[in-house]
Amino acid sequence: MKLLSLITILFLTSCSSLFWRDAKLFPLISFSETGKKLAYIRVHYKEKDSWNPLNGTTDKKNFTTQVILAEIENDLRLKKIIELERFPFWILPNAFYYNESAQTLAFMHGLKENEYGTPSKTISIHNLTNKKTTDVIKGKTEIKTPLGLALSPDASLLGIVSGEVNEETGFYKNFKLHILSIGENKIQSSFPIPDWQDSPEFELAWTKGDAVLSAHIDKKLFTVKGNSITESKFTGTNLVDNNKYAYWRAYKWESADVELEGVNLGR
Repeated sequence: MKLLSLITILFLTSCSSLFWRDAKLFPLISFSETGKKLAYIRVHYKEKDSWNPLNGTTDKKNFTTQVILAEIENDLRLKKIIELERFPFWILPNAFYYNESAQTLAFMHGLKENEYGTPSKTISIHNLTNKKTTDVIKGKTEIKTPLGLALSPDASLLGIVSGEVNEETGFYKNFKLHILSIGENKIQSSFPIPDWQDSPEFELAWTKGDAVLSAHIDKKLFTVKGNSITESKFTGTNLVDNNKYAYWRAYKWESADVELEGVNLGR
């Protein structure tokens, strides 16, 4: 009996390494520039247990991203407007913008469907009217690897942080801050910056009502207006928590089981 139980366990373990199963990341919402609507974002993929237990994780492939647009009702529940056709790549949820006035989405996403969060990524604009997605940094040699982005309140400009992989160390170097005109599809200006990390102390945001971009970089604040950049000491609350800046903080749940219908922003 013990031998049979052991064989059963080994068989079930081996099966989990043979068959792919559906999986998904925690959902996230990104508020529009008016704060009246939002985008609900969830990355889906296939996974299975690895044959090599030293990997410490599952094997993953076929990343796609689900995006649902919704409006916020008076009781702070969400009413679905439309679910878009699934994007055939992963989208970084904390690098996603929804501008309802311009019917525009801006996001950073992967170029390889079987890798998540790798340097192989780009930045695209999706037009909700004609359903066209355009890679806005393709062919622009000034941008090596995109690391951050921010969409202006009128959806005419993109602030983009880029870096270059140091082949010896694997870390990024040569950080730059770019202003890209979406309508003209060209970079208006580029400035060197000292550092960029995936951390709350590193933020990019546009002020409401004008074309001023701020980059919070650790204890410094860089401000870009027109073709000039100024540096000052950073004080106060983070940019995403300051109502001086456009777009609200994206909100993430600590559960992968939350569907749009179950969201109540008042909780």
